Order: sequence, then structure tokens, then C-alpha cells
Amino acid sequence: MSTNLKVTAFKSDTLTYKIVSDTTLTAVVNTDVTSGSGALHSFDIHNQHGANTTFLKISLTEANPIVGITVPDIQLKVGPSTALRVVIPGAVAFTKLSFWQVDNAGTGGTTASGSPVVVSMVTT
Repeated sequence: MSTNLKVTAFKSDTLTYKIVSDTTLTAVVNTDVTSGSGALHSFDIHNQHGANTTFLKISLTEANPIVGITVPDIQLKVGPSTALRVVIPGAVAFTKLSFWQVDNAGTGGTTASGSPVVVSMVTT
């Protein structure tokens, strides 16, 4: 798990959500980052590498995803020096939220595309 992974919970009568962020995402899986089930509402990814494309991979159910073996439930291609925001209307449920980034599409790929890659997610 990344040393730069941060999870912040906000709980009130009106709002109950968590913000998950990693400022140096690599090919190492951040596993079950919310410590249980919830819903993914949005995520942002900023590929700050000027030459390499990255693939953000998200697992919604695997207890211990393995880079290069686990089939991701969500995968997003992000070009060099590109930032993207994905908002999921109605959210998508997860039992264990895990994520990583590599330089190849599909299941394969075990090498990070370069750093820094910054990811932020909003969950409930």
C-alpha cells in the first residue's frame, strides 16, 4: 500500500462520505481503502508524467487484488499530462475498494507508467 494514501471521513446528519487520495499512485495495490463496503461516486486522476500513458485500474470486490492477474472492474486510460474526472450518477457499489495504475490495458501489466500519478475518490 502506498505511503501517500490518505482516507478522510466526513460524517454529519447531512453528509456521510470519505475522500480517498493517493498523490504517488504506482503499480502497488491500495487494498480495501475504505475498510469495507460502500459506493463510489466519483474519481479524479491526474497523470503528471509528460511522456507515458497510464491505466487506472479499480477492483470493487477482490479481497487481495494482484497486479497483472486480477481483472479490474473499472479501467481508465489517461494520456500523458492529462487530468480526468469521472462522476458516476447513482454511484457504483463496492464491497472492497482497491486501485492501482500500470502502463498496459486489460488485466496484464505490472509496471507503473511513471510518476507522479495522483488519484482522488469520493465514496459513501
